[in-house]
Amino acid sequence: MRSRAEVAALYALACVVLSLPYLVLRYLGYVGWAELYFALVLIPTGASIPFLLASSLLWNRGSGPELRRTLRSVVAPAIFLYLFLGTASSLTASALKIPVSWPWKDLVLGLYLLILWRLVARSSIGEGALGMAVKRFGGGIGLFGFGLLAALVNPYAGMVFELLSAVVLAFAVFLFTLLLVQRLSGKDVSQVVVEEERNYPVAVVMMFFLLALYALWLSSAQSTYRSYVLLALVVLLVFFSFASFFREYLFFSGKAEGLMERIYQQHEKEVKQYLSEEDEAYSQMVKEFLLSGKKDRLIAYVSYRLALCGASYSELIEVLKPLLQYSFIGTEAPWPWQVGKEKSRLSKELQARKDLLKQLYEAIDRCQEKVKRP
Repeated sequence: MRSRAEVAALYALACVVLSLPYLVLRYLGYVGWAELYFALVLIPTGASIPFLLASSLLWNRGSGPELRRTLRSVVAPAIFLYLFLGTASSLTASALKIPVSWPWKDLVLGLYLLILWRLVARSSIGEGALGMAVKRFGGGIGLFGFGLLAALVNPYAGMVFELLSAVVLAFAVFLFTLLLVQRLSGKDVSQVVVEEERNYPVAVVMMFFLLALYALWLSSAQSTYRSYVLLALVVLLVFFSFASFFREYLFFSGKAEGLMERIYQQHEKEVKQYLSEEDEAYSQMVKEFLLSGKKDRLIAYVSYRLALCGASYSELIEVLKPLLQYSFIGTEAPWPWQVGKEKSRLSKELQARKDLLKQLYEAIDRCQEKVKRP
């Protein structure tokens, strides 16, 4: 691993090498070409090198991996492209004598934002909620850039994507805020993050249709269909508002978890064979697993029962393997049109838990029968 001095020396050497063409061109009298090289290469490179140097120094120290990746894969290329495209677009507009009224700058800025979006999308900045927030921030930037390009063809189409980018950026800011709250207060916000992740795709699709209808309504000022477009816009707005309210109500009121409880009550007769009237703690453990999928206490109980009948370590692992591998996504707060599908999923999940319990009990019975044999 190189020392800090060696890393700084390498970057200094790179700066010197990049400066040589400029000096040679000026020495040979090609002042115009030298200035062009200075504006298009030296200035963008010189502005991005400090961030590459900082990234290398962080890597050398073995600290700040997320900041290091951000500096190297996003910040440095973004600064280089901004300065390069800015200079190149100005020179091109001057050489081609592009009229001032033509939206040349919007075209260049739109292309730059799309490139920046791809840089963010391909980077590996952060994990979990942080990575999700960064990707959404990049997506918002990309949508705004696409909106600038679409506006060159149709201003209303551009408006749709520009406003949609604001929605995506709002989700990104919300996630960043949640992470800041978690860092400052220590509160666990993982459940809210999961719920936000489930809401995000549907919310973006909803907003796209609403904005598209709104743009169509604005563009049809002289059309006889304007009132119908407005009616469709109002109907969609009311429907999406109701659907969002319904889902958030299920999530924050705890009604979503109540779906599993109602399904559990339908299977209560079959479940009674696993319960014990004498041991309430044991019965609560079984119910906890069947209702929520929590398996910690059940693992401890099965291990205890198998140990009592002299099961070996390998036998214990073999019996517990299905339980250890079991995982449950969790109860989702469904959209109105997904309630039936969610009930069906939870019913299958409860059946799988009952089958797993039956398998564990049969293993315990077999182990006890070995002890009873003479």
